[in-house]
Amino acid sequence: LLITIFISGEITTIPLFQFVRAAGLYNTRYAVMFTGMFAPPGMGALLGSNHLRAIPKELSEAAVIDGAGIGTVFLCIDLPLMRPILVLTAVLTFNNVWSDYM
Repeated sequence: LLITIFISGEITTIPLFQFVRAAGLYNTRYAVMFTGMFAPPGMGALLGSNHLRAIPKELSEAAVIDGAGIGTVFLCIDLPLMRPILVLTAVLTFNNVWSDYM
């Protein structure tokens, strides 16, 4: 995942264009949305994993002691605490896609 931070958009421009043209999305709004959604996750993944590591383990352990499973711990404890990072990643992705569009 870290290598995707160092891959610039210029390197992937031609293969991405060929993919969009082959998919029949050339000259549509969907091409911009599609390429923005499936961009390399680099910075968002790095921020998310570091933020997830910073969440105290005691919160998860307390939930497990109370009878919560792994999924419940993630959905009810970890995911709400990761909301700021998810919003930041969404805003940065939107900003980058909008800059590419304009």
